[in-house]
Amino acid sequence: MPSQNEDIEYLYSLLGAGIKLGLERTVALLSILSTPEQAFPSIIVGGTNGKGSAAATIESVLTAGGYLTGLYTSPHLVKFNERIRVGKTDIPDKILSSLIKRVKTLLEEEAPLLGPSFFEFSTALAFEYFRDRRVQIAILEVGMGGRLDSTNVVTNPLVSVITSVSLDHESSLGETLPEIAREKAGIIKEGGVVVTGVNDPAALAVIEETTREREADLYILGRDFSVSQAPSGAFDYSGINIALKGLKTPLKGIHQLRNAACALAALELLSMKGFPVEEGAVREGLASVRWRARFEKVMEEPAVILDCAHNPAAADALLSNLRTLSYERLILVIGVMADKDIDGLIARLAPLASVVVATEPRAERAAGAGIICEKLACYGVEVREVTGVPLAICSAISEAGRGDLILVTGSLYTVGEALAFFDERNDPLR
Repeated sequence: MPSQNEDIEYLYSLLGAGIKLGLERTVALLSILSTPEQAFPSIIVGGTNGKGSAAATIESVLTAGGYLTGLYTSPHLVKFNERIRVGKTDIPDKILSSLIKRVKTLLEEEAPLLGPSFFEFSTALAFEYFRDRRVQIAILEVGMGGRLDSTNVVTNPLVSVITSVSLDHESSLGETLPEIAREKAGIIKEGGVVVTGVNDPAALAVIEETTREREADLYILGRDFSVSQAPSGAFDYSGINIALKGLKTPLKGIHQLRNAACALAALELLSMKGFPVEEGAVREGLASVRWRARFEKVMEEPAVILDCAHNPAAADALLSNLRTLSYERLILVIGVMADKDIDGLIARLAPLASVVVATEPRAERAAGAGIICEKLACYGVEVREVTGVPLAICSAISEAGRGDLILVTGSLYTVGEALAFFDERNDPLR
């Protein structure tokens, strides 16, 4: 009998297959499992940045409204279980292990040559778990792109959401915003309902064209619904049919208000499709949304903030948040994936830093810390190369004085290791 660790090891062994865009293998795998994705209604959330935050917000409000929700997101920060949640609770280890065994056994018996990727297998696990738990609605975050992403096997989502379009994954999705937008727009269904926060004119034009072609209804942030920040730190939402004032979310920044607005518009449309939520539950769900390492403070003295900015657009949002803070010096801990726009990230972040600690996470695609140091040479900032994220954080803490701010960013993998470091450090039972 394989151990739980062996089951997880099998799952991670599928990473060797790399990224496989296309729906054929996912459809075949789900067919072997008797189409679990058809057992529940769903909402699909895509976009370059903000899709995870919007998905988690929708989950939180629907849960507060009394619905049993399923949430599927990627990637995880610390542990795989984070990707699959029911009722805002991560899938337990024993159930995950059992599901991996079940799906692996059926795959070996029915289609041993299918060769699903890690993400395709993970998607099947999520759908199977959601069916087992009889969720009332599932919120599915697109992994990459949209048109060919495994989550897009759902044929009739109640609502499709596209939060934003910016440059990322260009080698797979396209070199221009319209090309990337066309991939994102692949989650728009014939006769469907679409919510978008996209504000780039060229990208938005592609989404509008796709909705016309597919005779879908489109709701655009800034045209059909809007959001504004209130002086108290709360925000106001003017929606498709409702207006709400004095709303609060723990997710920081103007960009998070845009994500919240997309989530609220989607929730309005869901209410028309049989999932109404009272105003009190909306407020409660917004206030209690859990989506970690999005400008999250994990230490007070010295102040340490973790943020998952991994592309220039996300770095711009991060900079906007930094401008709201007061600090003496910024000490930047950065580790980046080699296939990301490292120059774009550094150009935005390095000018604000007094000290940069370059590191690399334990990930196959990680850029070497030395490469980051070389790119920082022209910025006139003090640079240190430290192997390993935990040691890099310790170096930054030892450097920081009273009033300094430490920022850990550059990659979800970097921030995930940092989050694990601080969670262990702050756990009173350890």
